[in-house]
Amino acid sequence: MGDNTTQPVVQAIGPEQVRKAYGILRKYKDGKKNLEDRIVHNEKWWRMRHWSDMETSETKDEPQPASGWLFNAVISKHADFMDNFPGTVILPREPGDVEEAQRLSSVIPVVMDQADYRNVYSDEAWYKLKTGTGVFGVFWDQGKLNGLGDITIKSMDLLSLFWEPGITDIQQSANVFSVELVDNDLIRSAYPQAGNALSQTQNSILTKYVYDDAIDTSNKSAVIDWYYKKVINGKTTLQYAKFVGDVVLYATENDTSRKTAAQQVPDVDEQGNPTGTAHTDEVPVGESVAERGLYDHALYPFVFDVLWPEQGMPVGFGLIDAGKSAQASIDIFNSAFEKNVQYGAQPRYMMRADGGINEEEFADPHKLIIHTDTSLGDDSVKPIQTPNIVSGNYIDILQNKVDELKEVLGNRDVTTGGVSSGVTSASGIAALQESSGKTSRDQIATTYEAHRKVVNLVIELIRQFYDLPRQFRITGQQGE
Repeated sequence: MGDNTTQPVVQAIGPEQVRKAYGILRKYKDGKKNLEDRIVHNEKWWRMRHWSDMETSETKDEPQPASGWLFNAVISKHADFMDNFPGTVILPREPGDVEEAQRLSSVIPVVMDQADYRNVYSDEAWYKLKTGTGVFGVFWDQGKLNGLGDITIKSMDLLSLFWEPGITDIQQSANVFSVELVDNDLIRSAYPQAGNALSQTQNSILTKYVYDDAIDTSNKSAVIDWYYKKVINGKTTLQYAKFVGDVVLYATENDTSRKTAAQQVPDVDEQGNPTGTAHTDEVPVGESVAERGLYDHALYPFVFDVLWPEQGMPVGFGLIDAGKSAQASIDIFNSAFEKNVQYGAQPRYMMRADGGINEEEFADPHKLIIHTDTSLGDDSVKPIQTPNIVSGNYIDILQNKVDELKEVLGNRDVTTGGVSSGVTSASGIAALQESSGKTSRDQIATTYEAHRKVVNLVIELIRQFYDLPRQFRITGQQGE
């Protein structure tokens, strides 16, 4: 008799593959440790909490003023980014594409507006200016529009993204990981198979910012999205797996089912010969997700937008990296000035040990009478002379540091509405503003290029997933 025992289905992505992927993720994290430390410290400088990075055991009790010159440079540049928010115009490649290009030029802005793109663009600009690299994430979210699905665009946090060290283009990475802390109850409700895999063992993969408030992550687990490329039937595909612990929540390579369609199937007799008749049956058609991959464009769904590039990395450095040294000098000078003012307002004295003065009464400014045991000489008490540094050359040095910060970051007075001495004509002011804005235009140009790539990904997702009729309310040529 034959063995009718059902053999278990072997999944392409299982616990063994997930554990191997997690090992790769750990190596990727080690490769970007310095970047993560820099991002965390830059966030402290942005929030003007940076004295903890500068203080020593000798200076921890001294004044810690934090001026906003660096902060002002960042918000000024962000204002330039928002003043130049990009539009979307699709150009035809050939005469036959004119009608389709016009249709896409009308529809794409609506799709991106529904994805709250303006706020995403703003968040990405903040992140780019602070850390040197902003990242757009362009995804298909099957849960939007009551299950119909739609495009989602996000501004990604570099602390939650991991790629192969040493590459300069994110598309060159062998794997890309995106990690998110998710509430355990939400994971269990969406993926019952997670079971006992929810734990704190993997939460350490994410570097945390220094918050003013306590952030509780005790009931959260690290959910890892794993993207990788694989050649199938001679075609490069983008594969994807979501896992927590060593439990696979979903994997494209495990999704081998195909769509079915009703087709006419010829009837055959017992010997397998055609009978000349046919019947309708559901027949598998097309490729499965495992064969096709997650997205037809076969690209990682992340667009990196670099401010100032660093060699050998897909990321760069930002305004805070370039300006923190000058800002530190400014704050140190201001700290010295405050100490000087305090010492001048509350003078200190030198007193002879045998001067015979009641020290407690002498130190109490409310005492009208101070007792002495002997007659006082000229050398019994002498005030300590405090040099006055809140004037002259010291103020000039401070101003030079402020000017240095403005020059380095391209945040001159004229860019924020100020006028240089002697320039009073409208044309002269306009010429200065035009010249001073060239660095902002250069920085915005790279974001425009990133925007172009985002739009291309949106078009590819429309091509792949918009398989049902949809209606869009658009603006006509006459504004109707």
